[in-house]
Amino acid sequence: MNERIKHLVPSVPYSVVLLIIGGIMGGIASQQQDPEDTWTISLTVWTAMDPRLILFIFLPALIFEGAMGTDYYVFSHQLASGLTLAFPGMLLQVVLIAMVGIFTFPYGWDWTESLMFGAM
Repeated sequence: MNERIKHLVPSVPYSVVLLIIGGIMGGIASQQQDPEDTWTISLTVWTAMDPRLILFIFLPALIFEGAMGTDYYVFSHQLASGLTLAFPGMLLQVVLIAMVGIFTFPYGWDWTESLMFGAM
């Protein structure tokens, strides 16, 4: 592709494209009135698909695209802050959500159940 044209074409991540296409397809399916319509039947089959099949088909493509698009220089310089957010930040988030589960929800959860909710 010509260098001048290449800068004009926006680079959209693969996951964003999948989200937009899925939203458009879901919107079209919700507007369909005829349950015998081919479009509605096709989307019903897709939504009834086994989640493991989706996991084994689409997730490797998303991970591969993310790995191939990663700049090693940027990754190596951001590794320390990423690990800081991944470990202490995650623990803080789990405890804060557990506190919300204990003090605001009317379910009578104890710390074990609330921490499990926070981890999910």
